[in-house]
Amino acid sequence: MMFTSRKPERVEYPALYFLVALLFVLTGCNPETETPIDADQTFIEGFTKGTPDPNTSFPESEFAQAKQLRTEKKLYTAEKLLIDKIDQAKASGVGQTQLGRYLMRLQCILHDEFKDVESIKYGEIALKIFYAQPMEKRPIAANFCTVHTYLALSYERQRRYAEAEKHYLKALSLASSAPRAEIPDPWVNMLYSRLADTYRAQKKTEQAQKVLEALKNLKRG
Repeated sequence: MMFTSRKPERVEYPALYFLVALLFVLTGCNPETETPIDADQTFIEGFTKGTPDPNTSFPESEFAQAKQLRTEKKLYTAEKLLIDKIDQAKASGVGQTQLGRYLMRLQCILHDEFKDVESIKYGEIALKIFYAQPMEKRPIAANFCTVHTYLALSYERQRRYAEAEKHYLKALSLASSAPRAEIPDPWVNMLYSRLADTYRAQKKTEQAQKVLEALKNLKRG
């Protein structure tokens, strides 16, 4: 036995349509023009805005352990450790220098794993936190320099040379004003060298040559 289907008749409800349209007008809602939620901005503000929960402790042990794991080249384990505790770190230190340093450590580990998109994401948030601090609560210059350096390295690896250039210049500016013990000479030499490569990638030959000359003079000194 075969069954044949018949297309159902469309039923119009003009009164219902009118009521729905009236509801949108009265509430100021327009499904066609309503501004969508910016998921990226919401994510960032989860780390930068709010009040720390005094009942939540900062995951200090995991923070320190991740540093040791990175030294041992156990990058995946270090990343997982920090990611697993990131909500706790955020709750206990939202908008604070301590949370910025936590994200900086995660940024560096992700960079070492060649996860540049994620590394950039957390590095940019760390900078927002650092620069939002009053002067007396800001981290040492080396922390700023580290975040700018790893952002530059990740941007360069993605061939986003303009962004890389900006962060190399900022890192060098910070290094020049910081105590020499905080930012060692090999790190500064690397910054000059990478900046020159970034200029060359953008065909800024003259700027690249000036940076290399500055590097030679720095080594002589």
